[in-house]
Amino acid sequence: MQIKSPTKKQLNVFVLGLCLILLLFAWRSFREDSSKISFILMGLASALVIIYLIKKNFVIQFYKIWMRCVSYIGMVVTGILMVAIFYLVFTPVGIFLRLIGKDILNLNKDAKLKTYWIDRPHRKFNKSDYEKQF
Repeated sequence: MQIKSPTKKQLNVFVLGLCLILLLFAWRSFREDSSKISFILMGLASALVIIYLIKKNFVIQFYKIWMRCVSYIGMVVTGILMVAIFYLVFTPVGIFLRLIGKDILNLNKDAKLKTYWIDRPHRKFNKSDYEKQF
């Protein structure tokens, strides 16, 4: 997977977001009386900003590695979520609708019908119907 070099805005958002997340965890650990961990996290956030200001190429390489890892994680999580939604939402609804005999999409053929055409009541033509069709 090829990761493009970030724009200046993307890099700024990445560094700022990562620093804010580190500082949030530092604040949370400070509230739980883990001052050692909070100082380490604050030091990491400060070091990230200093490295970003001094040597952007290092941060760009870190960004590319981070995005590559995150994209793989995203593919796995997306697949798991789609499978979970399908089997935990759509499958039970489909089984329930089959059990009660409901055909929402009108897919079953009815030999008694001449046509499946649905008659709509005619209404007066209005030019605005072309602008807002739905």
